Formats: sequence, C-alpha cells, structure tokens
Amino acid sequence: MPCNTLGCLNGATTGGGHLDADYVVAYTGPANAPAPPVGLPGTETPPPTQTPPPTCGPLISQNKATSASSIEAADLAPQYAVDGNAATRWSSQFNDPQWMQVDLGSSQPITRVKLDWEAAYASAYSIQTSTDGNTWTNAYETYAGDGGTDDVGVTATARYVRMNGTTRATVYGYSLWEFQVYGGCGTQTPTPTPTPTGTPTPPPGGRDAYTAIQAESFDAQNGVTVQSTTDTGGGQNITTVGNGDWSLFQNVDFGTTAAKQFYARVASGAAGGVSGLVEVRLDSRTAAPIGSFSVANSGGWQAWKTVPANISAVTGTHNVYLTFTSGQPADYVNVNWFDFGH
Repeated sequence: MPCNTLGCLNGATTGGGHLDADYVVAYTGPANAPAPPVGLPGTETPPPTQTPPPTCGPLISQNKATSASSIEAADLAPQYAVDGNAATRWSSQFNDPQWMQVDLGSSQPITRVKLDWEAAYASAYSIQTSTDGNTWTNAYETYAGDGGTDDVGVTATARYVRMNGTTRATVYGYSLWEFQVYGGCGTQTPTPTPTPTGTPTPPPGGRDAYTAIQAESFDAQNGVTVQSTTDTGGGQNITTVGNGDWSLFQNVDFGTTAAKQFYARVASGAAGGVSGLVEVRLDSRTAAPIGSFSVANSGGWQAWKTVPANISAVTGTHNVYLTFTSGQPADYVNVNWFDFGH
C-alpha cells in the first residue's frame, strides 16, 4: 500500500476492502456533487468584476450653477468643469479636503456621475447628494481612485451633487476637466395637472429668496470672476466687479408674503473716491431697480460687512439681476452672498 514519511495509511471501505490515501480534501455540498476547484491559497479564481449599472438618462449638469471649497486661480473656477469644453477645468488649492458641487436647479432623479480627472486626481473621494445643500448623503465612495475617467452608477434624487475629495493622489490639488451628472431614464411624459381657466401658474421656484444665495452660483454674468473668500463659512465670492457688470439668478421664489428688505455681504478695497451701487432688478437687466445701496472702501477686498437696503414689495417667482453702477471705471466691490427679508 502507499506510504509516506508519517507511515502507511489505510482504511476500511464500504465494500469490505481497504482505502489507501496519501492525503484527503474535505468540502461541503450535496451528495455526489462535483468537487469545487482547489489550489494553493491565493490561487483561487477571483470573483467577476462588478461594473456600474447601465444608465440611459440625459446629461443634466451642463452649464448649471456651481461652487467649490476653493480654486487655484480665477480661470480654474468650478463652472469650467460643467461647460462641455474638455480643454477647461476646475482646480482646487493644494490641501485636503476639497469639494466641488453642481446645483441642478431642482431635485430630480440621478442615475450616473462621470468624472474626467486631470493629472491632479483624488485617490479617495465620495459622490454626495443633497436636496437642500446642507444635509449630504454618500451615493458612492472609493479609497482606490486611479484618475482618468470615473463613470459611476448612482441611484438618488437630489438637487445638489458634490465630489468630496478627502485624499489627493499628488502634491497638487483636485482637478476635473468635466463633472457630468445624468438624469433619470424615464421615457414617458407625465400627464400635466389641469390648470383652472383664468388662473396663471407661476414658474416653479428654484431658489429660496430668504436663504443666503451664494453670489458665485449665478446662472449668467458679465464682467465678474470667482475667487476663494476668507469670510465666515469659507467658499467663494465674486470679484472684479465694476460699472456695467451684472449677474443673473433664475427662479428666485419670494412666496406670497412680500419681501421688503435686501441684504448683501460685500467688501471693497477700492481706492479713495471710488464707489458705486449694488442694485436689484427683476426679470430684466433694463428694468428699473427695486432697491439699491452704495459701497465704498470697507477696509480691504476681504473686509466683509452685511449691508441692508429697502426694496419695493415683491412676491411670486422672479429672475433676479444684481447690477453694478459706478461713475468710475475701477472695480469697487466683492459680493459673497445676498438674501431678502420681510
């Protein structure tokens, strides 16, 4: 019979004979089932690679309002990651953590997020979603980012979508050529709710007039740029603001109780004798201002103060323009945020 260095092995079989063995392998399974593949530890067949679920929704983030924890330079602001131009990008400052987010304008289904990283990418980051911009939920998280293109399947309903970088892969910041969010895959058009005859339906409100509206979240602008702010709460402000410049904020909902106050967080490092107006106009840049206040040097371009102003009573939903008027050509104001009051 076969023997090994431990001696000769044998055992009785069910037929009364003998079973000789050099070694045995034990496994669990149904009777007469074929044995699973075996091998040395570490040589087992790996599980199949999991791929994100297929998505079919449209691109819904392009040219939407954006914000970020920081920017490396004015021409690397977050709006350049949603402009559809593969040659422009957002880049953060060179420390952890950093984030960039896009405001879709309203809560809607999200099925996919695609990140096209520049050479400065995240080795650890999460995709976060929010309905209000304050409370965030992780929809995806990785600690093994390798740059390039990340195309992630996501199941969420949200207005805000954020890339929250926690660990940089390089000594530089976080940098995205494109940050793309895709919507739901539904193909059926919902049946519209009947509207009573003679009762107009206002456009849906996309922004709350009584919650701080970040100045860098404009829907369109002329003449302004975005920079990091040292004001309380961090984030960004608009800068290089002078005569003839403007920024547009669409679908601001004032509700049914009239707003009569306007507040803005501003700073100025303008030279002596340089000042100008911050004006509020509704629905058209050429409409008469409903209110305004004057700004002169506040002690520096990051010396912030909140300035109130009276406005004509406003209800309903409107597109709000901040317009800037001065008798001098020099830039005269930075704006961090604004809101309204009753």
